[in-house]
Amino acid sequence: MKPFVLITGWITCFHTLAAESQWVLEMVQTPTSERALAPNLCSLKEQFAFTWMEPEPNGKATVHLARWNGLAFDATQTIAESHQMFANWADIPSMVETRGGDWYAQWLEKLGSDTYAYGIRMQRSTDQGQTWQPLGWLHDDQSEVEHGFVSFALEGKDARAFWLDGREMTQPKGNMTLRTALLAGSEIRDERLLDENVCTCCPTTTTTTPDGPVVFYRDRTAKEIRDIRWVRRHNDQWSPPNPLADDQWIVPGCPVNGPSVASCESHLAVSRFTAADDQPKVILEVHPHKDPSHKREIVLDDQAPLGGCSTVTTEQGFATSWLGREGDGIVLRLAEVSLNGTLTHEQILTQLKGPIFRGRTCAISKNDTLWVTWTDQRGVHLGRIRLNG
Repeated sequence: MKPFVLITGWITCFHTLAAESQWVLEMVQTPTSERALAPNLCSLKEQFAFTWMEPEPNGKATVHLARWNGLAFDATQTIAESHQMFANWADIPSMVETRGGDWYAQWLEKLGSDTYAYGIRMQRSTDQGQTWQPLGWLHDDQSEVEHGFVSFALEGKDARAFWLDGREMTQPKGNMTLRTALLAGSEIRDERLLDENVCTCCPTTTTTTPDGPVVFYRDRTAKEIRDIRWVRRHNDQWSPPNPLADDQWIVPGCPVNGPSVASCESHLAVSRFTAADDQPKVILEVHPHKDPSHKREIVLDDQAPLGGCSTVTTEQGFATSWLGREGDGIVLRLAEVSLNGTLTHEQILTQLKGPIFRGRTCAISKNDTLWVTWTDQRGVHLGRIRLNG
């Protein structure tokens, strides 16, 4: 396949809807078809990778990868294709690059005839995506229930995966659980149970701190309180689940709206959506690694946002993208917050097509340029913002 070249004329600059804003969103053409869904971004040592799915009319689906080389996308590569692939808007494929140079990729495949009977397939590449080695299922259980919503953290030269696992839901009173395993070379090992009762379909998010990996997720109680909790690994021990905040959001069904975390050498930031007391909000918490009690909470949006947050590190602190509302429309918003928790910039980037949006934003930051992808009724989109002009 010929390399996908980004022609200058294909880049369109959209000045934001706020007249006083300084950020400009540049729309970048992607090598996707009109059938594409589930876009995602993966930061690499050099530039980044863009992944997406494309369902075919014959029932087969394919996970694709295209690497940005600084000027354009290289030729599209195929990670996996299958007639058993489970394609949806919420639980999307992803990949990670380890410090040792391995790439790991995950996607969902059917485990049975029921709609939500699927598991997590894993592959490894040692040549930057040119070839892939199948590793099998991420989990040691193949019950015909849900397994998904994977997030990856770096651990030494390896990677650690976290996911939602429904194996206990085969029992009458069984719950969705949170589990983890280590990806070491061609092995998947050290599977552990971290939380016995979590929300059934909210994305997980993880990062590596100086003390080790930490995962954030939406928990669930017997009273249907679904707030964000975290579990941390320190000195080879896993902590019990701890609350991020006491939102007390009571909701009878899964909101499909998970948190997003990012960290630098000194601080950690995690964004979340909550609709406690019927008041939807997007909130960002920032705290130093050495003193988590010294935290700042910033309400980024309390004007009936939809959520779908993605938080990344920047040269100035942290940036968060999310889906908000402006009048009767849905908009993509972006805010930047300093390490001490001061909101330094917030604005609307663009308006989405269509009254209903399903999905989330996915963002990364490279060389003080923020890249963000999303979908609407027009399809998959990728944009970039030069944060310092």
